[in-house]
Amino acid sequence: MDNKYIVVKESEINSKGVFANKDISKGKIIGEFNGKICSLKEAEEKKFDMNYLLQLDWDKWMLVESKEKYLNHSCEPNIGIKNNKLITLKDIRKNEELTIDYDLLEWDHLGDFMKCGCKSKNCRKLIRGYKYLDEETKIKYKGFIPGFLSENINQN
Repeated sequence: MDNKYIVVKESEINSKGVFANKDISKGKIIGEFNGKICSLKEAEEKKFDMNYLLQLDWDKWMLVESKEKYLNHSCEPNIGIKNNKLITLKDIRKNEELTIDYDLLEWDHLGDFMKCGCKSKNCRKLIRGYKYLDEETKIKYKGFIPGFLSENINQN
């Protein structure tokens, strides 16, 4: 699927990133993750790159193969997920890097926690997973996280 809203370019955050190809208004669906569906066990056995695994359910993962795999993390993201679609959380200007909060994508980060370098004023310093987020953050992004988290976790 060709995505008219995004392009992959060099990023100051982490080598490659996803950028807006045009101005995009808040609330716009701009794409979705695509790739091979697997269990975590299968991903480990086949030695998939864990950096591109997206948790879809408690034991259902996707090896993201679309250009959305280059979305970088921010503790103050400008996109989220709603009904498995990527949606803008605010107005985005052409050439602005699109970011997503990795802690809103999986229950518990695979492997070691990652150091965060997003430099936002509310940076949490570590990327650890949804279960470690404070209630205020969970409430702030309620409705913009994968369905299995919102359906199975009491978010107040």
